[in-house]
Amino acid sequence: MTKQTCIDELIETFKNRLEYLIHIDDYASADAIHSEFVVNGIEPKHGEYIWLFVPNLSRLNSNKSL
Repeated sequence: MTKQTCIDELIETFKNRLEYLIHIDDYASADAIHSEFVVNGIEPKHGEYIWLFVPNLSRLNSNKSL
């Protein structure tokens, strides 16, 4: 899966969840999801923001130092 595919799926998932939460009048949860996606009142747009992809650190050996 490419990084762009991951971003596109994230956007679609957020959109679908927001629509559902608004439909059931759960505005507090919709606002929480919105605040995770929109930072400082600015919605990320294609090509204008750099997405950070962090490797899965949960599989690191806890005995090794970082």
